[in-house]
Amino acid sequence: MAVCIPAHGDAETLARTLASLRRLDHASLEVVVAVDGPDPTLEATAREAAATVVVLPSNQGSYAARNAAVAQLQHGGSQAHVVCFLDADVTVTPGWLEAHLRALAEADLSGGAVRFSLSTPPTPAEHVDASRHMNQQRYIEELGFSATANLAVRREVMEALRFDEGMTSAGDRDFSNRARRAGFRLVYAPQAAVTHPARARASSLLRKVDRIARGTSALRRTGRPVDQAASYRRESVVASARRLGRSRGWAWEWRALLLDRLCDLVWAVRVPGAVVAGVRRRLRGRRRQQGQRPTGVLIIVENLPVPLDRRVWMEALTLQRAGYAVTVICPTGAGFTTPREECDGVLILRHPLPVEGRGVLAFVREYAAALWWEHRLARVAWRERPYRVVHICNPPDCCSWWRGGCASHGELGCYSTTTTCSRRCTSPSTAGRISSTA
Repeated sequence: MAVCIPAHGDAETLARTLASLRRLDHASLEVVVAVDGPDPTLEATAREAAATVVVLPSNQGSYAARNAAVAQLQHGGSQAHVVCFLDADVTVTPGWLEAHLRALAEADLSGGAVRFSLSTPPTPAEHVDASRHMNQQRYIEELGFSATANLAVRREVMEALRFDEGMTSAGDRDFSNRARRAGFRLVYAPQAAVTHPARARASSLLRKVDRIARGTSALRRTGRPVDQAASYRRESVVASARRLGRSRGWAWEWRALLLDRLCDLVWAVRVPGAVVAGVRRRLRGRRRQQGQRPTGVLIIVENLPVPLDRRVWMEALTLQRAGYAVTVICPTGAGFTTPREECDGVLILRHPLPVEGRGVLAFVREYAAALWWEHRLARVAWRERPYRVVHICNPPDCCSWWRGGCASHGELGCYSTTTTCSRRCTSPSTAGRISSTA
């Protein structure tokens, strides 16, 4: 087995990569370091690790360096049946080699997992980098390619194909696509993992995104077939930061969100066609999800918390058991102080209210606060459980503005109830499916 590593610029990271390979203790492992342009420090670092060194006469790019490393193996009479490609800034994990060999027993190309190493605490740039890049499982299973940061191939593949040396980025995608169209099989090997450092600074991350975007644009100009995901929607950087425990407060989240939007802007400038295609995929995926999810119902209560208001709570449970996705917005009080709670499948969003008083000013203060919170939480409910029905309760006099908002959306039906009269409401878009009587 042979490992090919292109190197340019940073001898310290190359030394860590070579040290991790030495810890594998595999006697038949050949390591070839292709130095992209004369660099005495890199050459000395590679030779100290007993690696074979190939030096390119000038800086020609990482794909030219990989081809030079493969040529060195062939001209040097190497007997390796498997060739692995690594970046010069990754470290392999125990079992990396064996996992690739197991995957190649039934395939021709094996892409291993890439795990990001982040500082403590992580910077916004590190989190955005880890969120946007090196999702090898998605690359392989949805897009049909593996990043060369962690790729193993059979010798037969390298005898039939080479990397396109004219590409500065996205050459791994082009190589994998051509290999698959030549009849070779690519699989994902999650146990063959490497650790990759994330970009700690925003400027470094934006340069990386610009390089990838320019490479993708160049690949599109070649006219070669490029696989596209049928539907894909990446989790927002703020949501993923909170889920993974990386968030450091609202200022940190705003910096991460701004940086993520700047990365999107780079893609929009460099590869406008890819952005349009991405929007289409998101819309298709959203329509597919909407077709699969149950109809959402939003219930707004102004005077009592739920489930203390038994009438509203029974309505919510009845709708939930009938197959609807129910969300309730209500005030806190009477011991129900949790802002967010899911009970019997019903999502309850609670908001504070000023102390109930008497007189016009107290009425205005109470309902102004209620309307502000209801508007805010309704947007939260829409993101989490998109609704097509709005059910207003107790009393609806100040919530009549919801009707106009519902009518402006062709898919929304508004069902209003009062405590002083009975009213049965229907909407053309939801007629025959649900009705409410107060």
